[in-house]
Amino acid sequence: MSSQVPGENADASNSTTGMPLELTHAQMNAAYDTGQAVPFAQAVPWLARYHNAWWVVYEGGWLRVIDQQTADSLDRRAAQMTGQDKKTARDASIRGALSSVQPQPPAGE
Repeated sequence: MSSQVPGENADASNSTTGMPLELTHAQMNAAYDTGQAVPFAQAVPWLARYHNAWWVVYEGGWLRVIDQQTADSLDRRAAQMTGQDKKTARDASIRGALSSVQPQPPAGE
């Protein structure tokens, strides 16, 4: 068993991208703290986007999603969710603006 930190040895990184295949919880927590990592959704905290890759949590840390079809599918779903979040926020803003408008009595009353 290796005593090196995951992501710091050649075996734990992808030689094509140089990006580690595994991160520790501390590394991902630091990325969250600085805003470099974002969860897929509030309801899905076990999946995150970090350094243009998807990561999934497991008991020992975080593993990078290396299957391109899976990564593409996650990208599409994240884009759909982002679009829906924007629409929901816009609709809530419109409802809030409309509810704050006091109806004016018709002229002449």
